[in-house]
Amino acid sequence: MIHLVYPHGLRVSTPDAIGRHLSEQLRARGYEVANHDWAARYRIVPKFGDILLGHPHPWPDTVFRRSFKELGWSKRLLLCPYAHGAWRQIDWMDPLVRRCDAFLAITGPFWAHSLQSSRFSHWASRFVHVDLAVCTADFPRIKVSFNAPHRRRFVYIGHVGWPKNTEYLSKLALSLPHGTVAHIGAGIIPGCVELGTMDFREGAARERLVDFDFMLTVGESDANPTTILEAMSWGLVPVCTPESGYAGVRGIPNIPLNSSREALRQLHALQTVSTDTIEGWRNHNDEALRTHYTWQRFSNQVVGAIESPQSSGPQQATGLVRSLSLLTGTLTCPYGLAHPRNLARWLKQTPERWTSRSDS
Repeated sequence: MIHLVYPHGLRVSTPDAIGRHLSEQLRARGYEVANHDWAARYRIVPKFGDILLGHPHPWPDTVFRRSFKELGWSKRLLLCPYAHGAWRQIDWMDPLVRRCDAFLAITGPFWAHSLQSSRFSHWASRFVHVDLAVCTADFPRIKVSFNAPHRRRFVYIGHVGWPKNTEYLSKLALSLPHGTVAHIGAGIIPGCVELGTMDFREGAARERLVDFDFMLTVGESDANPTTILEAMSWGLVPVCTPESGYAGVRGIPNIPLNSSREALRQLHALQTVSTDTIEGWRNHNDEALRTHYTWQRFSNQVVGAIESPQSSGPQQATGLVRSLSLLTGTLTCPYGLAHPRNLARWLKQTPERWTSRSDS
């Protein structure tokens, strides 16, 4: 039995799409799968041969972290996004990574290739780079032809949380002609044309995207936003900072992080680049969606870790300096229970009964 701890609802967007598609792929390969929500607060007691796979929650009393401590697991595999640009975002996972059999890091090549030069280089023996995926049927082609030079437009799709670096996006948008950059999602980004939240399962929402040529995102510690792959599927060309996960990828032009003069120069250049060049980027992206960013390939990478006979075993105990660093990270993690905002929210919740589960 594989106990998969991951959101797995019906939404076509991540994280639900990850849990749902992975469950379907594993069952199609003959695995028995039990789904668990990552915020649940019970403990799973493993039976012989059971595997724990999934996304640990920053809060310590949640299902993955409580179940991780149980003896008897055949394997314990972490599966979650990874970006080390803001180390407090993931530092709390260090004790889990040190004791797991593999860390399946959902991330772009920028973060995977820079692991060895980061503070998390000691994770390398367990680190498995897993590429995100998208079902193109959920994001059908809507962009057929591109706008004429000097009339091309950019759209950012997403929230205004700090990893998305929307203050920088606002600075760029305010320096471009009004109407060049639009925002779809919650929150306000000065300089952007605000289109509000949209449900892209609806045709009317998708039709709004026809006006745009590029999907722009400028994250500073973003593993690999799904919107990049979704935009590719719709027919737009993504433009992003390397710290959005994708760097040196043909078909995804990069702009520098927090260097507005150079970023603006490159955005202006996209207004005059030939249509043939843009269509070439899109053709490359279409091929990548067919062969690389698929749920079948995603699940193949996960199955490879499940069936691997190798197990690294626990690493040595953390030293005093590292322990103090971990404590600092835990206390300052924006998603952790120790953060005052999260602690207040947790205290207001009605505690669920702390139970043990072995069959669901």
